[in-house]
Amino acid sequence: MKKSLIAVAVATAFAAPAAFAEVTISGAINIGVAYIDSDDSVVNAAHPTLAPGLTRTSLATNYTNMNVTSVDDIGNGNKVIANIQFDLGAMNNTSSFNNRNSYLGIEGGWGSFRMGTNENVYERWNYESDPLDGAMGIGGNIQMLGNTGFAGSNWFDVGNGQAANTGDGGSFWRRTHHTIWYNSPNFAGFTFEVDQTLSAYKSSAAGVETDPTVTSLGVQFKPEGGKFFVNVGYETHDEANSFTVGVHDATGTSVGGGVALGTSLGGGIALGPFLVTARYEMLEWDLASGAGKFERTHMWAGVKWTMPSGYFGAEVGMAGKLSVVGTDLANSEAMMIGLGYFHNMSKQSQLYVVGTQISNDDNANYGIGAGTGSSGGLGSDHMAVTVGMKHTF
Repeated sequence: MKKSLIAVAVATAFAAPAAFAEVTISGAINIGVAYIDSDDSVVNAAHPTLAPGLTRTSLATNYTNMNVTSVDDIGNGNKVIANIQFDLGAMNNTSSFNNRNSYLGIEGGWGSFRMGTNENVYERWNYESDPLDGAMGIGGNIQMLGNTGFAGSNWFDVGNGQAANTGDGGSFWRRTHHTIWYNSPNFAGFTFEVDQTLSAYKSSAAGVETDPTVTSLGVQFKPEGGKFFVNVGYETHDEANSFTVGVHDATGTSVGGGVALGTSLGGGIALGPFLVTARYEMLEWDLASGAGKFERTHMWAGVKWTMPSGYFGAEVGMAGKLSVVGTDLANSEAMMIGLGYFHNMSKQSQLYVVGTQISNDDNANYGIGAGTGSSGGLGSDHMAVTVGMKHTF
């Protein structure tokens, strides 16, 4: 249950008390004990160095966050909207409050305009289709969709430009800064969103100017009271993708400085207590040399079974072969499975258990980012289980 705090009126000797907008504090604390087991990487003549696989236990905070939200009615059907979201780390005493999805904007019958830090619509269409608590980390489709397949546990990027990335630089799971976006009103079930980063990361070196930007577009049809939805996401990274593909039959190819494109089509349908969802994704990244591009497709499906005591979720994802300048790379496919049950202890608290298995071919490296993450490297398989609690407020 959200707790509302009404800001006190401020009085001065020369003015009457001023009424302040309502401030709402909400969020979730989600912590589980995670067991992650990874195989050693594959070793051959091209890649003779072993990346050891480890078995580790850790705490996974699974999108633990706190929101401070304020809404100010300015009349004529318009409101000023503000939100500050903090990432609450609870794994160690070095964790701190980090900015997540924070914005300031205005909304009305015409839609809404916001400015700030954003998880863009392309990413949200992916994780909102997920039956395991919105792609919580272990078991969710974040382990595969939107990923290069070469980052292992580093599948989430932060920032707009190449130098700002914390992952492999090619991911479509990316929280962007210096972002403006528009959300449309509902047109008989149709809605759309446009997200655009600004040129804050523009730079020049040796007379060459780069301007990394991200544009994310999404359209959805979800009729009111209907039992289905369909949506499509399209995202471009202009000079914002930078990663190195190291495969077992080559020394590695650098990708960056060009354009990366992502297209994701998906939907879902409710069948009694079941919600069945599916997505198809096409990703491509320019080669730094300009001689071609890498391409990869993902197929994913999930089912959520809601029952009085909670819900059960299951999903499967498949990564197709990586296409390198029009030629499929051998042994570059992967598969993931996720299963979980969430038991309602109250309206605010849940107990859950989630498990996952990722099987990589020799030239693929999909991984797990929750907790301390998976280990190993190319060709490593991973198995993980987490048992935890989630409390919303």
